[in-house]
Amino acid sequence: MVEEKVIPELVKETQRTGLSAWLGTRGTSKAAHHDLPLEFEERFLSVGLDPNDPLLALPVDKKKHIGWHEWPDKKQRHDGGPYNAAWRQQFDRWRDESYIPRGIDILAYRDELHSGSRIEIIGANKEKISVTFLYP
Repeated sequence: MVEEKVIPELVKETQRTGLSAWLGTRGTSKAAHHDLPLEFEERFLSVGLDPNDPLLALPVDKKKHIGWHEWPDKKQRHDGGPYNAAWRQQFDRWRDESYIPRGIDILAYRDELHSGSRIEIIGANKEKISVTFLYP
């Protein structure tokens, strides 16, 4: 019997590898970045957005990509770092407002994240940090 944790990890790795192949990032200085984090896949799918769609991903410089997913203290937490935290906190705001986001709202937030604007988030250690996720 395969442990329950193994299957999701294999699926996640297959998705990452497939996206890398589609975007042509294998063996380059670029990483395949999911604009819509897989952590929230069910929420995105519920409004018709597939986070594994290559049109919702971009090749990003590997160092920049690591920075988006790594906390300032560089400790590994496997929580997606600041990028996923920004999404998590946005979903919390929508919930607190009793608002059910539509696909257009999710895409608008994605665009806001990548506009170059500084975003205030609560860090892994509950501190307030200011981040930016500018493309390219």
